Amino acid sequence: MSLIYQFRRLAFAQVLLGIVAFCIAERNPGMMLVAGAVAALAWYVTEGPSGRPLPRWLINLGSLACVAWLGVDLYLQHGQLLLAMGHFTMWLQILLLYSEKSNREYAQLLVLSLMLMIGASVMGISVLYGVLLAVYCVMALLTVLLFQFKGTADLVLETNRAAAPPGTLVQRPEPVVGRGYRWQLRAAAGLIGVICAAIAVVVFVAVPRLPEPMGRITTNNAQVAPRRTGFSEQVQVGSGAPTQTNREPVLNLKVWLQEQDLGRDGVSWLLRGAVLDYYDPMDRTWLRSSAVAREDHSIRLDESDQSLTLLEDTHPGPLIQAQVVMRQNTHGVLFTHYPLAQLSSDQLSMVNLNRIDHQLSLANGVAGILIYNLSWPLGEPGMPGPDLEAISAAQMASRFQGGFWFRRGYRRRSRVLDAEDYARGWPVQTQRVAQYAQQILSDKGLTRDPEVINDPKDRQIAQALAEHLRQHYRYTLQTPPTPPSEDPVVNFLFHRREGHCELFASGLAALARSIGMRARLVTGYRASEYNHFGGYYVVRESNAHAWVEIDCGPEEGWQVFDPTPPEQVAATISRERGWLMWIRDLYEHLEFAWISSVVTFDAQTRQAVIQDLQGSLTAAIDRSRHRWFDSVIDFFRDLAQLGQMDRVGYTMAGVVIVFIGLGLGYLARLLVVRRRRLAALQLTALPRATRRVLARQLRFYLDMLDVLERYGYVRPVWQSPFSFAQELAGAKPQTFSPVVALTEIFYEVRFGHRLLDRDRRQQVRGYLRQLEQALLGVRRGKED
Repeated sequence: MSLIYQFRRLAFAQVLLGIVAFCIAERNPGMMLVAGAVAALAWYVTEGPSGRPLPRWLINLGSLACVAWLGVDLYLQHGQLLLAMGHFTMWLQILLLYSEKSNREYAQLLVLSLMLMIGASVMGISVLYGVLLAVYCVMALLTVLLFQFKGTADLVLETNRAAAPPGTLVQRPEPVVGRGYRWQLRAAAGLIGVICAAIAVVVFVAVPRLPEPMGRITTNNAQVAPRRTGFSEQVQVGSGAPTQTNREPVLNLKVWLQEQDLGRDGVSWLLRGAVLDYYDPMDRTWLRSSAVAREDHSIRLDESDQSLTLLEDTHPGPLIQAQVVMRQNTHGVLFTHYPLAQLSSDQLSMVNLNRIDHQLSLANGVAGILIYNLSWPLGEPGMPGPDLEAISAAQMASRFQGGFWFRRGYRRRSRVLDAEDYARGWPVQTQRVAQYAQQILSDKGLTRDPEVINDPKDRQIAQALAEHLRQHYRYTLQTPPTPPSEDPVVNFLFHRREGHCELFASGLAALARSIGMRARLVTGYRASEYNHFGGYYVVRESNAHAWVEIDCGPEEGWQVFDPTPPEQVAATISRERGWLMWIRDLYEHLEFAWISSVVTFDAQTRQAVIQDLQGSLTAAIDRSRHRWFDSVIDFFRDLAQLGQMDRVGYTMAGVVIVFIGLGLGYLARLLVVRRRRLAALQLTALPRATRRVLARQLRFYLDMLDVLERYGYVRPVWQSPFSFAQELAGAKPQTFSPVVALTEIFYEVRFGHRLLDRDRRQQVRGYLRQLEQALLGVRRGKED
């Protein structure tokens, strides 16, 4: 293949790869399909059998259209200059692909493609984009090397045309290259890529990134915001069902008990986020009342172990342990289990805790991914243990001295908030809802006096109300918006009898409040999708969920009740386990590792990496001091521990084995190629030292065979070099006379032990150029 043609193909592929990578970084598959198809069509239009570039005036007109669209795009993208300039650069490249291309246009294409990838690097954080960027870098290096060949060939062509007589047709000179030039070019590009990668690793470790801090609070206007999916600090129940299309991962959850992993398919966990105690019947929205929000206080974690203990000596039994890896959070909320015994994190020094609803949030922003650990009393997954009661102002102040704890059974009337009215009362058709609740209870042999503050049967009553909704109501995401004249919760209870989790939770809260019970709505996430490779639950925006917490008296405290039918929810979000899902789990686990280890690499992570390296070096030095049989014992001990690897360990071991297999295959190929070259030079029977010297001296003969093979003349294995040369010269003496001369020199060096000097090397290069030009003339004569 001609080097010039190979450059054109690589330049086109590089531009196309840059467009695809930018669209992936932007997460715009529609743009990728349209722009990629238009760009790919350019090869057929301009480079195809009957290809013809577009006229210059049309290209200029398209450039003006791109400039005009830049202004429109800035308006559509709300002033996001990086995104608009990326689109502008992409369409300019596509225009250049359709134009007549000289070296100037090719240089513009390569520069614009590089600018597009730089812009994409600012936006793209996925592992797929990282792979495309690595491929792009290697391809760009190879393209630049070939561009140098093309520039030299064009310069020679212009020189020949200037020196030729007027009217003489001057052909483009074909570069004379040695045997295996393709591998040499690729090796050169690979070597440069390795050097650049090593420099990038040094810069990567030395200069940590500073990602956007977590904890940036955003407010959602419940009246004007479009219907969304994902966690929200407000619930507008009358605006239709939330969609389930956003599958963006939010956090990972790993749960274990006494070193036994509790994660598995079919088991779900509720992660508590926002607690909403007030229902606004005008806006049909659940809110957190301002009186409760004013009770948020900043509490410092214990400096000895960076922990916050919420339950002390009240549950002597084992605690369930969990680790939450929060991948994104724009609300500043800490998602926890309820009740919570302890929270700890090396990244947190202070958190906000509310003494009324026990909601936890970030006191300060956290850069990058946030990792924190939780523990709670052993019980049914997703169900709480005893109550966490509100604490006094004196206890809150004492926490700053390290003496804070929760105490059950404590009630305090706030100057701002009436504790007796907290989370109590239902404002819409109260009597009708209360009669419906009493009817449900009477069917189960229960009653409750609305005037009684705490009934010993409150937990049994709450369970009966929740069970009624689970059995007689249907879960669906196809709920249309409620008419303005009706309350959505009342409409759900008495007419529609189907809806999403927010309506189920609102219905249970309305029933409980109407008969004098305290009930509050809780929004958070339902963790149920287990990643077998990572050994954790993946919680997505589409896993947002709502449930209810009901006060069941001083002894029971606030208890969790989820009235949504669990089987119907599981059927809605369930995934069929197949090999495609396993591939997806592996990809998402690798992407998470990429984001946590590369994208959000900070000073703390760098320090951990350095400490791990120091520990490994220390261990290696200590091991080297052992006697050899101690090292063998340690090796087999480490080998026995391989059986205790988790799925991540097996995955990484599989990747290492694959790369080792590829390396061994490449080594075997090199040995086969080397064996064939030695056979072609008739060196297989000689000693190793003699073969090495003669192989360097006889390289010209391999170059001659490579030239002949490119034009279709292949020497059979059984035929001797001299017989092959005589056969070619007998058919076309003028064309193949250099083959006879080069073969004679081959025999002189191989069997006459006459080494090549400087003059003989120049003579060999002359014969090779003469052979190349003769074969090129034969090909052109056939084409004419």
